[in-house]
Amino acid sequence: MTEVTGDLVVDDSRFDGERRAPGWTERHVPNFVGPLSALAVDANQARADPEYLAHPALGNLTAFRAALSRHGVHVGGEEAARSQLGSATSSPGSRWAGARAPWRTASSARRKRNVRAKTGSVRESRPLSGYLTTAGGRQVAFSLVLNSDPVPGAAIAAIDNLWR
Repeated sequence: MTEVTGDLVVDDSRFDGERRAPGWTERHVPNFVGPLSALAVDANQARADPEYLAHPALGNLTAFRAALSRHGVHVGGEEAARSQLGSATSSPGSRWAGARAPWRTASSARRKRNVRAKTGSVRESRPLSGYLTTAGGRQVAFSLVLNSDPVPGAAIAAIDNLWR
């Protein structure tokens, strides 16, 4: 496909309106991380104006259009935010549901002793990154990062115990 004749549409209606994760302070966004959104481009740190910080998914459509163009795909329509598109899940999306999904996958792989992962630490962050193979044979690379100041001890323990 080299042309999209319709509009370029983003739908973030399956996500809550939270733009910060628990523990993020005012200085985190946009100084260290971008706001949470359904469509992220360049870690949502392309702009720092209030309109973008409030609605980053809509603000990212221009960058997404440019990326499509660089790959030879022309979009003829306008950029728009709508809420009539479908979803792969029956439950409403949220930052919590999004955070739980990779944990469930990694935890399941750990019980099949099928995960290779490494924890780490950086000031105000605790990551866990690695590889696993799903029951269907697909290889997956993952990275979970908790950002908080300070990172709660329970969060550190959860990461450390997830893959052991």
